[in-house]
Amino acid sequence: MYLSLIIPFFNSAHKCKRLLKRVTAITSSAPDLEVILVDDGSTDDTDRLLTDFRDSLPQANTIAIKQKTRVLVVLGTRG
Repeated sequence: MYLSLIIPFFNSAHKCKRLLKRVTAITSSAPDLEVILVDDGSTDDTDRLLTDFRDSLPQANTIAIKQKTRVLVVLGTRG
């Protein structure tokens, strides 16, 4: 079975390092896990952190996406 974990970020550079460390632990023990990191229009350093994180885990199925709108943040808060 394959599982996708989608994590949206918006201006989260100051707090995403702790979460990314936890994601590292999860991906090392779950080879069938796909991690999709979405930078949803951040204006801070979030995009660079997510890209660096993706590049540091070549063995994991990790995707970093940058988009210009805040669609995922709005959808996540509205349920």
